[in-house]
Amino acid sequence: IICIKIYAVFFTIQTTHAKEENMNWARLSHKLYETVHNGRLSVKELSQTTGIPANTIYRTATGYIENSTGISPSLKNVVDIMAAQKDFRVLQYIANYFGYLVIKLPRVARNKQSGIERVRDLQEYHSLAIQYLLDFERKPSKQGRGNAVKALYLCIEYQTGIIRDLRRNFHQTELAL
Repeated sequence: IICIKIYAVFFTIQTTHAKEENMNWARLSHKLYETVHNGRLSVKELSQTTGIPANTIYRTATGYIENSTGISPSLKNVVDIMAAQKDFRVLQYIANYFGYLVIKLPRVARNKQSGIERVRDLQEYHSLAIQYLLDFERKPSKQGRGNAVKALYLCIEYQTGIIRDLRRNFHQTELAL
C-alpha cells in the first residue's frame, strides 16, 4: 500500500505537463535546442557522429522557432541527435505531455543475487524513497524534489530489472520443458 501511495505521488509530480491542452511547440523546440547545444558533443562532433550535416543540425535545433511554414524537423534526425547526445529531454517532454514517463531500462548483466537479497535491496530502495518523500513533504525544496524523484526512479529501474530477469527465467524454463 505504501508503494502504491509513493508511485501515486510520483506520477502526480511527473505528469504535470500532461494537463496542457495543446502541445507547447515553443517549449518542445527549446528542449531540442538544449539537446543540440548543451549536450556532451559540439555541433561539429554531433555531425561527425551522426552523419547529419552541421547546417541540418542547426536547422533541426531551431526549426520550430524560426520556421513559420509548419515544416518540422525530421524525426530521424531528432532521434539520431538524442541518441548521440545521450539526452532524451525531447522524448521525456513528449511522454509527459501524454501522461507517460520515460524510464531508462537498466542495462546490467543478469543479477546473480538470490531472491531474498533482491527483495532486501528493493526494500532498502523503497525505504530511501519514502524518506526523501517525507523530507520533501515536510520541507519542500527543489533539491528535495530532485532527491525524491531520483530515489523513485531507482526503485522503478530496479523493479524493471527484476521483471526483465523473471521474463528471461520464464522463457528459459519454458524452453526446457
